[in-house]
Amino acid sequence: MLTPSTLTIAQGATGTCAVATTLVSGAVQQLEMTIGPLPVGAKAWFTPPIVPVGLDSTLHIATFNVTPGTYQVTVEVVGRAVQGGGVIVKHSAVLTLVVTASDFSV
Repeated sequence: MLTPSTLTIAQGATGTCAVATTLVSGAVQQLEMTIGPLPVGAKAWFTPPIVPVGLDSTLHIATFNVTPGTYQVTVEVVGRAVQGGGVIVKHSAVLTLVVTASDFSV
């Protein structure tokens, strides 16, 4: 689950989104986060990028040179068994990223 599911960030700023995980069933023990595709000029990272099932990760998106607009990006979570490391399951969610024009005052 993504909170918020729509992230509004001013151009040149950084925003965050929580990625919550819950074990529904099975033997998944660790989850790896990925995101894409990002708009040109954006950078994204997760802290932490790998979590045990049931813990959350925070997605950070920086919009330094992103053209203002609305973008759809996919957050994918890959569940793995710790022993053997094989992929057990993948889930994804769509994040709506809204980049607003930067402004200033004097």
